[in-house]
Amino acid sequence: MDGPGFHVDIGAIESAAREMGEITRKQDDFALADLCGPYEQYGHDGFCDALDNFCGEYDRSMQMLVDKADDLKDGMSAVAKAYRQAEHSNKKALTDSGVQAVDDNF
Repeated sequence: MDGPGFHVDIGAIESAAREMGEITRKQDDFALADLCGPYEQYGHDGFCDALDNFCGEYDRSMQMLVDKADDLKDGMSAVAKAYRQAEHSNKKALTDSGVQAVDDNF
């Protein structure tokens, strides 16, 4: 879609939104907290506590990034939909005008 001084590749926006959704779906199935084993496995309670804390913080931080990526995906999808609707309206207006011109002149 083109406008005064810009060009929008709607397909690229739609593709980016789909890819962003795929990235977040893959992350939903992964958590570092699931990797920590029993305390005895590490030989030191302090180390196990630190690892458990690190994994929990990592998971919380990753979830914040996933939430932002979901927001971005939703925004890109909404923008692409708006551009598609505008493009469809523009094409329809051109088609309708052409049909009316033919009806009026022939």
